[in-house]
Amino acid sequence: MPDTTEQIRELAYYLWDARGRPHGADIEHWVEAQRILANDAHGHSDSPDEPSATKPGKAQKHRNKAKIEKADRQKNKKRG
Repeated sequence: MPDTTEQIRELAYYLWDARGRPHGADIEHWVEAQRILANDAHGHSDSPDEPSATKPGKAQKHRNKAKIEKADRQKNKKRG
């Protein structure tokens, strides 16, 4: 299933919110959301048993939170 603008928008919002809603980081969050969703679409997820998101809701929000945390860890490793 190809990523839609709405999926990117939602994940970018969660990235922004999870990081304390920093001003001026919208493009960074958008691009990171695109990258995360593209990796998932190509099977590069850490959770191969994770069910695909067919409808939004609490489960999707939890998956998005996990993706955000994973992205943060990867970012911190690169800085470290």
